[in-house]
Amino acid sequence: MRKKIVAILMAAAMIISMLAGCANTETPKGTDAQTGAPTAGEAVKETDKPEETEKKPDPETVIWWVPGTEAEDHDLVMEELNKILVEKINVKLDLVRIDTGFADRVKLASTSGEEFDLVWTSNYSNKFDENLAREGFMAIEDIVAEYGQDLVATLPEGLLDVATVDGHLYAIPNLQILARQLGVYVMKDYAEKYNLELTHIDDISELYPFLDQIVANEPNVYALTSSGVSPTNEAVYESLANGAVFVRKDDTGLTAISNAEATAANLRARNEWYQRGYIQEDIVTATDISAGMKAGKYVCQVAVYKPGGAEERSINHGIEYICIPIGEPYIQAASGQETMTAVNVNSKHPEAAIKLLNLLFTDKEVFNMLLYGIEGVHYNKIDETHAQKVENTKYNYSGQAWRLGNQFLAYYSPTQVDGTWEATAEMNRTAQVSPMRGFVFDATNVQAELAQISAVTKEYSDALAYVAEDIEAYIAERAAKLETAGLSKVVAEVQAQLDAWKAAK
Repeated sequence: MRKKIVAILMAAAMIISMLAGCANTETPKGTDAQTGAPTAGEAVKETDKPEETEKKPDPETVIWWVPGTEAEDHDLVMEELNKILVEKINVKLDLVRIDTGFADRVKLASTSGEEFDLVWTSNYSNKFDENLAREGFMAIEDIVAEYGQDLVATLPEGLLDVATVDGHLYAIPNLQILARQLGVYVMKDYAEKYNLELTHIDDISELYPFLDQIVANEPNVYALTSSGVSPTNEAVYESLANGAVFVRKDDTGLTAISNAEATAANLRARNEWYQRGYIQEDIVTATDISAGMKAGKYVCQVAVYKPGGAEERSINHGIEYICIPIGEPYIQAASGQETMTAVNVNSKHPEAAIKLLNLLFTDKEVFNMLLYGIEGVHYNKIDETHAQKVENTKYNYSGQAWRLGNQFLAYYSPTQVDGTWEATAEMNRTAQVSPMRGFVFDATNVQAELAQISAVTKEYSDALAYVAEDIEAYIAERAAKLETAGLSKVVAEVQAQLDAWKAAK
């Protein structure tokens, strides 16, 4: 019996040993396969020490200079906006508004090496070509390729060409209306009273019969306002070199024409308007027509046409308007240069700057917070597409959307009509395109001449052309002064660059 019990116990021990051997064919987790000792990693875990995670780098601050007056709640909005920016792209924004002498301030800062990253530029203020001539902007094509792909996808084909010189990209055009077209804004009451049925004109002279009726029968109003645009000129030409040189829109040969020659017809037209009584008699001393516009003193005004423009003007002025387009929409050689954002050549954060622009061109929430401020504090949403600023709000940059990125992301104000952005984009797509599209004039060799020409054109203003007793003598005198200022040299320089550009295509 004793032997039997021992045999049973020995058999049980063998079974247990076999099972233990099977269980240990794999090295236990956290032990060395040879020694059975805990591995280094497992030993750390056994101390319950938490795993270390990679530390997020501190956000970079992008300093962005833009013309305009700083709003009272500017810092409050920037603080809240930066919380979102840090979360999304780990970048902060320092938006600097400069209300006077913007171009001079930028020039001084860039030449002295003062630190900032982004800066607004255009072809008429803080001029793009002048900044390039003094090497004030950074070439950014490689940075945009890496950090601005979403931004580029929002832009119409070829738009970046207006900021590209010698194969290098120096700015990002802001997305807004690109096609240029003029229109006559007419007070609706007078249009109906005198049966004005025009819906489109090719030349301002087609409106003369209507304007003559206003002069003859409406002594308390002016038929037409003075205007900074030139309908007689724009119907035929587009300008280059800050208006010193013109090229006919239909000229694929690209012949440069001087300002003196191209503007003569426009000066004669203005003089004729005055002689026919369309323009107020004190035009030379009149400096601000905005009060008269709101008071209904001007029946017609020639201005830039845009989708929804008549409705917007009607709400702003409290007077109902219609708009008669002149000619056809046209994308000029430099269309897009009217509002761009460049990277300062001395920028310490160019990658972060492009990351910021990339977001502002694509993120509706962020862009509208920059424009309108904090919802419920500075504005309220009327619906999904319209926003109403709070009365007496201390923050609102919505009127600056065209300077700050992609205007098509902006909420409509109550004065704007639904569909305006879509109609504007369609206008951009279907407009006639300049045969010079992509050409960018380099003003380096004629800086002094352009400054002198600008001084002459200011001296011989459109206002003086209105009232000139002998318009032909006025035109001749102006032309002589322009020639002395170096106009022929500028024309030759433009022609040489046009020829070289055309030959290289």
